[in-house]
Amino acid sequence: MRFLGVDLAWKEHNPSGVVVLEGPRFPLRLVEGPRTLLTHAAVLDWLAGWLDRPGPEPATAVGIDAPLLGLAGARGRRECDDEVSRLFGRFAASVHSLSAFRGMLQRFAGQLEARCARADLCPDGRAAPGRPVIREVYPNALQVRLFDLDRPRVRKKHVYKRREFRSKRDWVERGLGPFVEKCVAVVEARRYVARDRAWQALA
Repeated sequence: MRFLGVDLAWKEHNPSGVVVLEGPRFPLRLVEGPRTLLTHAAVLDWLAGWLDRPGPEPATAVGIDAPLLGLAGARGRRECDDEVSRLFGRFAASVHSLSAFRGMLQRFAGQLEARCARADLCPDGRAAPGRPVIREVYPNALQVRLFDLDRPRVRKKHVYKRREFRSKRDWVERGLGPFVEKCVAVVEARRYVARDRAWQALA
């Protein structure tokens, strides 16, 4: 199985993060990245390069941290956004409004569907060789399960966005640094990834 991850920037010319993991079972191996791509166009090129390779390829699942589906509705928010907020709001992991970015996200979703035509964007599709699936993911809600924020009491998600801190040093020391350390500890403890040279270089 192969997993492609994309942390999509909410502006077309801001950098996005990408990573590739794969393996026959857990623990998975870090195959590429994580690294950044400078534009949405570069992300689409990267995805198409992985998803349209000739010859036999493993079943592939793509997770993209961005709203992709149901963007053409008349309401300002999607029903799934309200549902995530209802279930995860007590962990400070509710969904923000996407109205200001709707047009840009619609363009990306349309281009994604055109460039990666073999991929299945339907929520109930299953990855199979030659038929990858693309999923919209929401990492803030994932923190609840990853870090057991609901046990033994309700705790807030870890804040790691740069804009939440007074300075770059404050962000590194109290935000991003501790968040990365927590992720590494959980991923290694639960054997999600192989602790090989590529992972050790990242960690």
